[in-house]
Amino acid sequence: MMRKLGLTLMVLVSLTLGAPSLDAITFQPKSFDELADEAEQIFIGTVRGATSRRTDKNAIVTDYMFGDLELIKGHAPEPHASITMLGGTVGNESMTIAGAPDFVIGVRYLVFVAGNGSVIFPVVGGHQGIFQIRPDPQTGGSNVYDYSGRPIIGLPASKGTLSNRGVASSLSGGGGSATPTAVSTEAFVRAIRQVLQR
Repeated sequence: MMRKLGLTLMVLVSLTLGAPSLDAITFQPKSFDELADEAEQIFIGTVRGATSRRTDKNAIVTDYMFGDLELIKGHAPEPHASITMLGGTVGNESMTIAGAPDFVIGVRYLVFVAGNGSVIFPVVGGHQGIFQIRPDPQTGGSNVYDYSGRPIIGLPASKGTLSNRGVASSLSGGGGSATPTAVSTEAFVRAIRQVLQR
């Protein structure tokens, strides 16, 4: 509650003073189990559009519209879902928050959502609750990558975190072998459902 109040005050001060951006935001580390348990809704969807607008309190928010949904937890108005996040551009005025996640139109994501419409960042754990879903041309299926695009290469043990250790160095050309194979979307979703059944 205190964290929400602090962020709200930062937004109000920023809007009052006309500052175009807020200080950086950070999110508490979350285990895989916490992501699944704390989410009110978990879905896979492709971002079809983004519309920025002002709220009745004059803050700028962006509504991200998702299509081609696969619902894992919770309810969504088929065939679309939306996530509203603080920040965006209205006219010639922009509001950005360093460290806050956002979405790219045309990209397919798996998202852990909580508090959509009532909190400024309704993704559990910020970037930790956003995964890219990319096609795997070798299998015809798809694989899971973290928010930054690094492959998830291991599923966690109970209450553990996801593994992509050592991936950054191999992706940046810092030597090493070929890029590790990412976990399949099917295996990732199965792991989420196992946590939800506990």
